[in-house]
Amino acid sequence: MVVFKEIDSKILPLAVQKYLWDQISTVFQLKTQHASQETLATTGTVCQRLEKMLVHDKVKELQKFFSPELFSEIKSIPRWTFIKGSLSYVIHCVAMILEKRYVLGMTDQLKPFVIKLLYTLHWIVTEAYKECSKPKDEGLDLTDIELFLHMCIPFLSNLMMK
Repeated sequence: MVVFKEIDSKILPLAVQKYLWDQISTVFQLKTQHASQETLATTGTVCQRLEKMLVHDKVKELQKFFSPELFSEIKSIPRWTFIKGSLSYVIHCVAMILEKRYVLGMTDQLKPFVIKLLYTLHWIVTEAYKECSKPKDEGLDLTDIELFLHMCIPFLSNLMMK
């Protein structure tokens, strides 16, 4: 029998994981025909919230969207732990949007909210550790990089620089 002496501080609380899942689940629910303006607006809002929470650390501005318990859970997590734990959600969201970009009406150019989401992913992978970690913190796990490679790279060949 394994007995855990302390809770792993690298794991996001379940309430935070559920909130992140609820945020990105709208992207997974996109239909195969062209998306409505309401769906685009919802997806854009999700991308903007992720950027505000992760890149700009403006959780307090988004407090009205959280329950008091969720807000206190988010504030109790070290910033790097929150960012690192959110990475897989961001990667899945990027992959789904890139996969369904034709449904979203992005045949020629990506919409601004997708560019924000790609910026958020870029910032997490390249800058977040330098800006948000403490000396004892570990960087990104190899599994996070593998997830990015498997989920996002196949869609990048379909994108053209404009």
